[in-house]
Amino acid sequence: MACPSEDTALLFVRGQLDASEAREVEVHVDGCERCYSTLTELARAFGSTLAVRSALEKESGVRHRAPPPAPAGESEGIAVGGKFGRYTIQGQLGEGGMGRVYLAYDTVLSRPVALKLLRPGAVPSSEREEFALREARAIAQLSHPNVVAVYDAGIEAGQLYIAMEYVPGQSLGAWLAASKRQPWEVSGILHQAAQGLSALHDAGLVHRDVKPDNILIGAEGRVRITDFGLAQFGAADQGLFAGTPAYMSPEQLFMRPTDPRADQFSFALVVCEAVAQFRPFPGRTLDELKWSVAGTRPIFPPSLSQPVRDVLARALNLHPEARFPSIRHFLRALDDAFDARHLVHFKLNVALLVAMGVVHLIVVLWATLRPDTAPSPPSTYSPSSGGSSDLAWYEVVSGGVIVMFLLLVTLWTFLGVVWAPINAWAIATRKRWARASTIVYACFGLFTCFGTPYSAYALISLRKPEMKRALEG
Repeated sequence: MACPSEDTALLFVRGQLDASEAREVEVHVDGCERCYSTLTELARAFGSTLAVRSALEKESGVRHRAPPPAPAGESEGIAVGGKFGRYTIQGQLGEGGMGRVYLAYDTVLSRPVALKLLRPGAVPSSEREEFALREARAIAQLSHPNVVAVYDAGIEAGQLYIAMEYVPGQSLGAWLAASKRQPWEVSGILHQAAQGLSALHDAGLVHRDVKPDNILIGAEGRVRITDFGLAQFGAADQGLFAGTPAYMSPEQLFMRPTDPRADQFSFALVVCEAVAQFRPFPGRTLDELKWSVAGTRPIFPPSLSQPVRDVLARALNLHPEARFPSIRHFLRALDDAFDARHLVHFKLNVALLVAMGVVHLIVVLWATLRPDTAPSPPSTYSPSSGGSSDLAWYEVVSGGVIVMFLLLVTLWTFLGVVWAPINAWAIATRKRWARASTIVYACFGLFTCFGTPYSAYALISLRKPEMKRALEG
């Protein structure tokens, strides 16, 4: 067989080829490295598992049964306005290797839902189908603000479905890509996601597919974990490989039993991507990812401090027993590491700002309370002895000194003496407006590099006898 066309490759990854055509593609991929890499990348992009299964078959020599062809009309999905049991389809929200997710309306309970329809063959046996229903029903018993609620699960017209809470908003991946996010924003999102994962683990469940696309951010800012366990029903069984390779733990990549520590590994990868926009394990194909995870240490960018690297390295350890006991322990250690990194900057900023305010206050007091200097020789100037130009000059000088003195000293005293401790407090307590406040104060600081000497000189000059006479004249 020649290399499959782009359309054929997409159909294969989506599971829309019939059994004979899928088998031909699998046989070809076994002997074509180029097509193997291409299909692996497509599988990652579409969340499919077929190409990575073929990769494992190639390594192990174990051939898995190709999925059965989709029934007529399934590849096109259900049209808007169509019916699926008690649900009316209103649109398609997404599509992956395991099935489609629709926006639907529950005609019985009168509410919108996210309706996931698993493809025939995605859960390839009645035992796994029953496992899927049990896990969905177990999640339905879980009530947590950071976990998408499961309303219903069952089989309709021979097709497994799961009705979940509809969350208007965007995924973490889309949220990060939309604009540059502040550290406090990212931290808040990750904390909520960690709480959702912890709730799943406390209920005895393992997500098995933690990635940015499965972390939803609602329009109101609340984070919810979705697609928990639904993409990998029974994935701990030997011979079934599924998920998103770029975010898989070593246990999943090498088809070993998983527990909550596998989710911790995946969540640490999400943290790396959210905090510093990097992935610690390089690799574009499944082979490269597997051996990068198993044979190399994670690579961190220089922007991360050593305490943060140490925490992430532990969560990304090859051996589950060497990781943190739970997601909560991991996040607590990560918070401490970031605090250790920022504490030095906070203390230094606060110290410098307070010192600046104290210096300003001292200079103001010194210039104002400084004793009179020795009296200057009596001036021989009198308005009648000079020309009108001399008088005009004195008027300009006296007026200019007063105006500049009032402007500079007023701003200098307020921003230096009053605002410095306020800004220091804002930085120390991490107020959201501390960034803008610090920029304003920094601009003022540059200005006072030139204004402060003149302000002090003006204060002193006002006490000189000749200036008094000039101003009084």
